Amino acid sequence: MKALLLASVALLIGLPAKADTVLLLTREWYNAGYAGGLNYVKIQVKDIETCEEQGAIFVSSERLIGGSNEKYSDRGFECLEGK
Repeated sequence: MKALLLASVALLIGLPAKADTVLLLTREWYNAGYAGGLNYVKIQVKDIETCEEQGAIFVSSERLIGGSNEKYSDRGFECLEGK
């Protein structure tokens, strides 16, 4: 019985764990003359595919800053998985 338990544990250790939590971390930097800012926001999403999709939408959005300040901004994102 003990050998069976040890064998089961050994098999489970080698398997990749499914993440219970996936976070979309967004970053936006902007500089408009003398004023500027850096913003980070974390958003929980359902899976890594959704995270990648929504992050790409965020980075390519033209509606967030707009106007002449768009050239002074920079956006990025990262998807984080956790338990």
